[in-house]
Amino acid sequence: MGGPLLRVARRRYDGRIPGNDQREDRCAPGRSPGNRSYTRRGAACHRRGAGALGETIGLAFQIHDDYLGIWGNPDLTGKSNTNDIARKKKTLPVIHGLLGPGGKAVREIYAHPELTEADISAVITALRESGADEFTREAAERQAAAAVAILDTIDLAAIQKDDLRAIGAYLIDRDA
Repeated sequence: MGGPLLRVARRRYDGRIPGNDQREDRCAPGRSPGNRSYTRRGAACHRRGAGALGETIGLAFQIHDDYLGIWGNPDLTGKSNTNDIARKKKTLPVIHGLLGPGGKAVREIYAHPELTEADISAVITALRESGADEFTREAAERQAAAAVAILDTIDLAAIQKDDLRAIGAYLIDRDA
């Protein structure tokens, strides 16, 4: 069952399972506008670095959104924290749970045509017991750290970098 689940994870997360991503340094030293060796190639690298930053921040946001979709406070998020499971969405916590020791129980419940409140509760319990909540939080934090590392390679004013760091921190610490 790992094969199909991994394909779902790759489709949902653009081929990268958070935490297993071995991103190369997209803007090596000597490629930023602040260095004398800045060239057209350096400008292209700078743009790629900015693109990688946006992609990584977006991934951190989505992972945290997956977390909030199950463990978020509905009064703060404005949406149900059972809806993703009721719709049998293959979010990162669910994929983690499916691949873990409680995966068989989650698969059996997801095989039901419709999920009852008891089914949803059982899935949430199985996910928590598999450590999916902590895994998902840590995956969002890893992506945020990766975004900061990318940000450090981009030639921007310090105040701009500080603003982007604050936005990134908010995206994974938000309650809604």
